Amino acid sequence: MSEIFVNCNMNDINILKSTITLHENERVLIKRKENCVKKIKGFLRNVQQRCRDANCDKETAS
Repeated sequence: MSEIFVNCNMNDINILKSTITLHENERVLIKRKENCVKKIKGFLRNVQQRCRDANCDKETAS
């Protein structure tokens, strides 16, 4: 079942609708999205911290 959640596009949502209730489906997709956002924010914080540690400027970071 977890393969379905890799990409939250319309096909995945339609597949989910046929297997579980819409409410459950939305809850799972929202949780997935929140987890993605957390990972991205964590990654960015990590990069910023390493940049500060290395004392680099914006040109080096980008």
